[in-house]
Amino acid sequence: MGAISYEFNEISRCVKEYSHGRKIVIWGYGDYQDDLTEYLRESGIPIAFYVDDDMAQYNDSIMTVSRYFSSCAASEHYLIVTALHSEKMHRRLTESGLLAEKDYVYPVHAPVTAEIDGDYADEYGNTVVFEGEPKLSQKLSITFKGYGAAISIGRLFSACGAVCVSCDSNSTLNVEDNVSFGGDVLLTLYKTSVMHFGDGSEVLGGRISTMRSAHISVGDRSSIGRDCLILAHAYTSISIGCDCCISNDFHARTNDGHVIFDIETGKALNVSIVGNKTLKMVISDHVWIGTRAVVLGDSKIGKGSIIGACSLVKGIIPNNCIAVGIPAKVKRKNVAWCRRNYAEDIDLIPEQYVNYTDDSIL
Repeated sequence: MGAISYEFNEISRCVKEYSHGRKIVIWGYGDYQDDLTEYLRESGIPIAFYVDDDMAQYNDSIMTVSRYFSSCAASEHYLIVTALHSEKMHRRLTESGLLAEKDYVYPVHAPVTAEIDGDYADEYGNTVVFEGEPKLSQKLSITFKGYGAAISIGRLFSACGAVCVSCDSNSTLNVEDNVSFGGDVLLTLYKTSVMHFGDGSEVLGGRISTMRSAHISVGDRSSIGRDCLILAHAYTSISIGCDCCISNDFHARTNDGHVIFDIETGKALNVSIVGNKTLKMVISDHVWIGTRAVVLGDSKIGKGSIIGACSLVKGIIPNNCIAVGIPAKVKRKNVAWCRRNYAEDIDLIPEQYVNYTDDSIL
């Protein structure tokens, strides 16, 4: 059974068994709660209103947490808590006189951390499968925060530093054959997100994170240097093609982190959370990115291009060109680069990466 189905079924079971005609209230307000509301509605369970944090706007459908606990009686409401596991949350519920299952359902478990170097499975449906014996300097540290996470690791996987993985419900980590992590690596996967490392890819160290339903893929034979920070925000994706060479201190993210508003119009100047839902960052095959470069938003970098050190990419860079600066601008076209040091012949570059720059995509 899928992680989301498990959680929703457990919630539905408790509501039907223990609510006894009380109004149903959901603690949390967002896309996950929308999916849960639809699921419960189809099961004949209507939602009275939502409870959000103390910063939330109070209206007919959303009530702040403090107002809820000060004004709502357990005799009138049955509470569904959708947050991640939190001891503080448990204490607040208990101190408010609410009884687990009888007055509320909180279908989460405490995080489970496993130190592993082989196959793994737990009672929550989380699994790790190795296709071969890995070469590790220390065991992988994997923390499961939900249900149904799946990790698959291909043959000849190697890691010479600390590899820590945090997986939420229904997340997927796929590591193909011949992948190596050359330093300390932290991978964080939120609910229903996917992370993929292609055959022969390499990460020398850093943090890579996928928020809810996001996707990050690193193509075959691509290498990423030390101290990278790669973050795909909710529902967005970052695609790094095959045979890319990305230097140290690389930073990529699909969202600015905070929304900026125009004071006169009240309109958002940068991409909103809603606007992010189809946002895709694409770094094409055989791209060379210099030290401390930054790539933002839905930028696109064409095949065979070179991004200079300390540059900031926000937009479209065509194929087979050199782009540098803040923001990065094309400085030279019709170039091709070779992975081999001190190469003296353009014929050493694979033919598919030797192309004239196509400006039509701009």
